[in-house]
Amino acid sequence: MNEADYIFRSARLGFRAWKPEDIPLLAAMNADPVVMEYFPKTYTYEETEAQVKRFNAHFLQYGYGFFAVDRLDTGSFIGFIGLNHASFAAFFTPCVEIGWRLTPSVWGAGFATEGAIRCLQFAFDELQLNEVFSFTALLNKRSEKVMQKTGMKKAGEFAHPLCRMNILCNFMWFTAAVHKNVLHDFAGFCMEQILLYAGIYYQQEESSKIKQLPYLSSQFVLTA
Repeated sequence: MNEADYIFRSARLGFRAWKPEDIPLLAAMNADPVVMEYFPKTYTYEETEAQVKRFNAHFLQYGYGFFAVDRLDTGSFIGFIGLNHASFAAFFTPCVEIGWRLTPSVWGAGFATEGAIRCLQFAFDELQLNEVFSFTALLNKRSEKVMQKTGMKKAGEFAHPLCRMNILCNFMWFTAAVHKNVLHDFAGFCMEQILLYAGIYYQQEESSKIKQLPYLSSQFVLTA
């Protein structure tokens, strides 16, 4: 892969726009029941084609999106990590979310965490966003662990309106600080420490009314 093809890089990963040759590889991931364990269904090839079209349209509209991700040592496509404008009906939307989906052959190597932190740096430093959300099914502990490793704090639970059977999901958020600390090393690359603020905790009650609870804590510093 030509280095110029990458929008940005981390120590081991390159983040780029989507190419037609990525579609069969993503389709194989989307058809894998292991990858899609916590989603309502696996995707057909045609659904993956439509998904990539949505990714490309999102890039054109917002200037960011879910990036196709390559390993720099092999040049191989391993999935996507990036940012998305979430607008489904929830009390914290519209918002920008961070998400990822990687092929199982690279699970456990720290790529999701490394890529998520690099995308958060891009979100705060380049896009000048103030906060980024992430959410996952309550049973998806692997994804939740990645969120925790990036320094994100659990903010609450909600019933996802787009999930069949109304599966409960975790959601968590970052808030960028006005002042940032000096660069430090994380996983072989440098990024800025980001001061985090825990937002108000909201809980979806059985009555579908939202209960506002006190602040979880005051502020946190993201450390490697």
